[in-house]
Amino acid sequence: MISPIGIGAGLAAGHLIFGMSVLATHRSLREAAGHLVDFGPLWAYMADNPRVLMQFASVSIGEETIYRAALQPLAVGWLGPVLGVGAVAVVFACVHEHFFRNSLRQSGEFLGFALLLGGLYYWTGSLILVMVVHAVRNVEIAFMERLAQIEESGDPAAGEREALFAEGRLIEALVVAPACGMAVGCVDLAVEPGAYSVEAGCVGPLENV
Repeated sequence: MISPIGIGAGLAAGHLIFGMSVLATHRSLREAAGHLVDFGPLWAYMADNPRVLMQFASVSIGEETIYRAALQPLAVGWLGPVLGVGAVAVVFACVHEHFFRNSLRQSGEFLGFALLLGGLYYWTGSLILVMVVHAVRNVEIAFMERLAQIEESGDPAAGEREALFAEGRLIEALVVAPACGMAVGCVDLAVEPGAYSVEAGCVGPLENV
């Protein structure tokens, strides 16, 4: 299953497919083209978030094994290629809650993506290809959501802080010290694999908090 060619093709195809998805959902050729050619921030995000990469890689491996490698061949055998691939794509879309919450355009794009994954697997037989395409989409969605959070906040520092909270890389703790006259410490802890560091803090008497 591990094929350098499949992985490379999946990375390239996944990035291109996601650019087309941006075009379909945002209806902005400039935004889609900018995302396709501006690799710097995306690479920096991936380098800074290895746990996010591992999380989405695990999700894509599990889902593609279930839906493409296990369920799709059965469906194709029962219903034929077109109906089989289509039926699995519909099931795949329906098990994702956001499919019913998103706008019609976004849900249509997601169903189209599911059909594309099914078609790629049927035509190529490469499970690693569709796994990588799926993982690339998830990572790039997380990256764009972070950019949106930063932009909506109007304050890059505050937006970055909110994004770190959402990713679980920053937590807030309230510490009460009765032995010190009920002093209270409010600290932000930056969470990294195997390490915790205090990013910011404020300390004061309990009655002033």
